Amino acid sequence: MLTIRHDTSRIPRATVAQRTKARIRNAERAVRRELDSVPLFPELARFSSAEERLDQQERMELDRLRRIRHEEAAGWWRLRRRLLQLAPADRDRFLDYWNNSTMVPAEACYANDVLFHMFPRLDWYIEDRIRVGGPEYDTPAERERMKETFEQLFAKGKTK
Repeated sequence: MLTIRHDTSRIPRATVAQRTKARIRNAERAVRRELDSVPLFPELARFSSAEERLDQQERMELDRLRRIRHEEAAGWWRLRRRLLQLAPADRDRFLDYWNNSTMVPAEACYANDVLFHMFPRLDWYIEDRIRVGGPEYDTPAERERMKETFEQLFAKGKTK
């Protein structure tokens, strides 16, 4: 079983703010201002009421918080998968270093970065570039370019 130092206190919970009188008043003012900006074509206004505006804001905030939590969880899943790909001695070396380190926050992005710099692997490098850059990075020409970049950075011992 893999025991790894992690901290979930910095990950926001998916909750929305209370609908106070001030929030409702501000939403009403914003809706009125938007309606005043398009007096001849009121159908162009995005919201017709303050409740509609607050509903959309709350939906967007919940989506944003869920995305943050999902990305953090995906980072831990990625780390766990990568650790299981390593030889047991290398895995133990990383876990010993990570669990006893206080230099970086115990978050998935930092753990993945430390792991990559301890054991640079081309498949992890390409996977991360495609994940961050999007599907346009997943072409044979782009993969070849990433392989060349990886070899320039890591094969010649420029890390550590």
